[in-house]
Amino acid sequence: MRRAFTLIELLVVIAIIAILAAILFPVFAQAKAAAKKTQSLSNVKQLALAHLMYVNDYDDTYVTSWLKEFPGDFNYWVQPYMKSLQILENPDRPISPSSIASVCANDDWGGWKFGPGGLDNPTNLPSIWGYGFNTGYVFCNNKGLTQDVSNTVNGGQTYTLTIGSTVLNATIRGNVHAGVNAGQVTAPANTLFLGSSNGLPLMSIDIDSLRPGGFPGITDTACESAARVRGGVDNGGYCMAYTDGHAKWLKTNTTLVNASSGITATRGGLQPLSIPNPCEWDRAYDGGNDPDGCKEGFPNG
Repeated sequence: MRRAFTLIELLVVIAIIAILAAILFPVFAQAKAAAKKTQSLSNVKQLALAHLMYVNDYDDTYVTSWLKEFPGDFNYWVQPYMKSLQILENPDRPISPSSIASVCANDDWGGWKFGPGGLDNPTNLPSIWGYGFNTGYVFCNNKGLTQDVSNTVNGGQTYTLTIGSTVLNATIRGNVHAGVNAGQVTAPANTLFLGSSNGLPLMSIDIDSLRPGGFPGITDTACESAARVRGGVDNGGYCMAYTDGHAKWLKTNTTLVNASSGITATRGGLQPLSIPNPCEWDRAYDGGNDPDGCKEGFPNG
């Protein structure tokens, strides 16, 4: 005589499968997020090594941004020291440049050229680059690894360059974001070098670039809404490298600070501090001092 499952037995099996799925799916999601974080940390470490090779070859001077546009900007100029451009793609920021090209082209925050072959996508990138450089806690405030230097010789002039088979016309900066000498960094193991960024093409790791999209109290432009990851990056934190070459994951600091005075009046609102120690943006920080009052919460100006 043939036997079959009873309805009760089937329901029990289905219930067991549902319980196991409820237990395992979050575990799988966590494992996937952890794997992405590990990949991102590896990317940051490799980027730091590429930048250190650049520094060694250029009189102990950090990279300079002297042309406007370009994806990643500071990371762009050290490409010859990278074996693959894939290390510039953060797995937690899978945003296609082509998908946001039209909205960002008319955006009042940047007017970026994300279309294939455009200045912000000259190599037809599969996704936006996800890592920025330490230009200070506010972009190019002369506290990080760059200083603004007035370019009175050829600032504003057009410079033509060829990338692959694409000919591009870029503009030479009036204020060159010049890399400082490595000797100006007081404590390399305590000074941020580069890391995960939620910013737009000319990416840094300043406080505004680390902020997640849609943050309460701050109105994103249309381009920012499309280009910024809503929940931040790197599984609740940021992968960062220091100027001595070591890299680590930093848990997000949710302390709210007023950075609007150093960014622009229109940005407004409070922003998350993001990294645990605000002094680590400052090249004058030695691990125990208090340059610019950073220990008091967050420096202004």
